[in-house]
Amino acid sequence: MKLSDLSDTMMILELLVSFKQMSLMKGILSCLLVTFAAVSGCVILGFWKLVTRISPSKAEPSLLRKADYTIIWWSLVNQKMIQWLGLSKITIAIDTSKPLDLQKWYLIFCNHQTWVDILILQTSLLQLIAPIKFFTKSQLKWVPFIGIAMYGLDFPYVKRATREQIKSNPALATLDRDNIFEACERFKNHPTCILNFLEGTRFSPEKHQQRNSKYTHLLSPKIGGASYVLEAMHDHLDSILDITIYYPEGVPTFWDFLSGKNKNVILQIKDFPIPEQSGSSSSHHKRGVQSLVEKIWEEKDLYLQDLNQESLV
Repeated sequence: MKLSDLSDTMMILELLVSFKQMSLMKGILSCLLVTFAAVSGCVILGFWKLVTRISPSKAEPSLLRKADYTIIWWSLVNQKMIQWLGLSKITIAIDTSKPLDLQKWYLIFCNHQTWVDILILQTSLLQLIAPIKFFTKSQLKWVPFIGIAMYGLDFPYVKRATREQIKSNPALATLDRDNIFEACERFKNHPTCILNFLEGTRFSPEKHQQRNSKYTHLLSPKIGGASYVLEAMHDHLDSILDITIYYPEGVPTFWDFLSGKNKNVILQIKDFPIPEQSGSSSSHHKRGVQSLVEKIWEEKDLYLQDLNQESLV
C-alpha cells in the first residue's frame, strides 16, 4: 500500500470516529433535554391538577386551558433541541383547502412507524394548530412521567378487549367509547387537536404480513376510535387533517433520531371534510366514516409509494 493511500485511509477512519463521537454527544444532550422537558412538564402539570381539584368548578375551564400550556412547553423545548443540535431537517408540505388555525378543533389521522412520530408531530405543528392530544394504550399510564402527563392532560385511554373478555365482562364492550366521550367533553372547553393513529400500532414488515394488509406501506386502519370522536365532537371539529410522515433514510429508532443520524423527515398535511352525522350510532354513519378512511388510506399509500420510488432514483 502506498503512503498516500494509507494517509487517506487514516483520514477516513478519523472522520468516522469524529462522526460517532459527535453523534454520541448529540444523543446524550438530546436525552438530557428530553428528560428535562418531561420532568419539568410533569411538575408544572401536577401543580395545575392540584389547583384544579381545590378550585371552585367555575374556575375549571380556565385551569384546563392553562394545563395545556404544558404541551406547548414540552413541544417548544424539543423543537429548539432539534433546531439547535441540527438533529434533522423537517420538510412540511401543506395541501389544505383553507389555512390551518390555532383556534380550531381538528381530528388528525396519521401513519405510525416509530415513537419519533409523536416528537415530530408535536414539534412541527406547534405554531400551526392547537395542542395535540392522542389516544393512548391503557398500559402506558404506568410509564414514569409520561403516564402521569397523559393522565393529567386527559388523554383518552383505550383498552382493546377480546371477544372472550367482553363475554365474561359485558361492561368492557363500551369502556373505550365511554372513556373517549368523557375526554371529548373536556376537549370542547378550548381548541384541541385529537390525534388518532388509525393503524393501532407501529408499522413493521412483520405486522404487515401477519395482518394481511391490502396496503403496501400501511396497516389496515381501525375506525372505532375515530368514529367515537366524530360522534362526540361533531359540532366542534372544523375538519379532518390527514398527516403522512416519511423518513427518506429509513425509519429511525428514538436513539438514532436523538443522535442526529436521521437527516430528513417529510410531512404532508391534507384536509378532508367532517362526514355528515346521521344518527349517533347508525350503521349509515359508520359506513360513511369507513368509506372516508379507506379513501384517505389509499391516497396515503400511493403518496408513500411515490416517495419510495423517488428515494431510489
